[in-house]
Amino acid sequence: MSSLERRLVFLSVVLLYVAFMVWAVGGGGFQASTAQAASGIANASTLTYYGADISANGGMAVATGVQATDPTRPSNGPWPQFTTNYCFVAVVQAVTNYEYWAQGEAIPFPHQVNQGPQNDNPSSETSGAGGTAWQILYDMDHYLRPTFGTITPTGSGSSRRPFTLANISRDFGGDPRAHAVTAAYEAPPQHYYHQYIYHNGVAGATYGLAKGVATTFWDGASPEIAIVDHGDHSVVIAGVWAAADPTTTTSPGIDSFAVYNPWDNQNFPSFLNGAYYARVSYAEWTTQGIWWGLTYNSNGGADPDPIIGPYQAGAGTSHPTARHWIGNYVSIQRDNDATDNSDAAINENGAVMTGP
Repeated sequence: MSSLERRLVFLSVVLLYVAFMVWAVGGGGFQASTAQAASGIANASTLTYYGADISANGGMAVATGVQATDPTRPSNGPWPQFTTNYCFVAVVQAVTNYEYWAQGEAIPFPHQVNQGPQNDNPSSETSGAGGTAWQILYDMDHYLRPTFGTITPTGSGSSRRPFTLANISRDFGGDPRAHAVTAAYEAPPQHYYHQYIYHNGVAGATYGLAKGVATTFWDGASPEIAIVDHGDHSVVIAGVWAAADPTTTTSPGIDSFAVYNPWDNQNFPSFLNGAYYARVSYAEWTTQGIWWGLTYNSNGGADPDPIIGPYQAGAGTSHPTARHWIGNYVSIQRDNDATDNSDAAINENGAVMTGP
């Protein structure tokens, strides 16, 4: 199935959600939808926000161009994603920009063109030489290929598989390994990122996501990346509202997440009613398929498990009956683990995985 066909199927599912949900922009982000009201997003006075700066003109606004109080399409900013399958580049762009902002430095990727070429053709990507735009996709293809081998690509242009040579699978966009190594490469020094793979169900995985985004480092809290829509999309999780600190209790009373969405809604404005930011309730996050209501899936082969390296899994690999991303919940989180490079995957117990 082509990327466009897969998006059209995805949108038909979204339209079903929209038929039952009313989204309205208001102070602090989206007002409660039907599902949010049912889950009971608590009064703000009973909750504490933990995470990255989502204030007006703060870190996330600078990193993406999106204002939480006005989540419409940003103009002349880093977002939205430049082409149909650039969500994986756009989320890395946002995380990187935020970390430079947190250090008081200019953001390195202020424009959409910094993601990659507008024609969606990797052969047109540029390193930024001669005054042209520095593109993250170029770095993925030239500096971030797996050290344990490169997948020989098939096809060309937007049909090249893998789309980026940073992948360890034949993904139509960027797989979780590409997300993690690129976030670590583009971020400031001493910023480490890994794939986090949760095998402990949606509640346990969601707690891990909340704990990760609530964790503070020497330069504050950091946004993280969540692979959503059963592996078909990537978003940035900027923070969490909870009754207690997720880093100090296993029962923090998670209420909702601050979610930034890079998908260009000029193409399909029905997605999230055209919004680039949403406050997503715990109930929505854990039950709706566009978030973590479904685990990572192969999506008809467009989002497969790794086929090279220690985590290869599935038919034709050294672990034919195993699964790595598929069937689990996947995020890209910052941590203090400088001993393992970003090829490493971390499980729900914080341990480095030695195999799928």
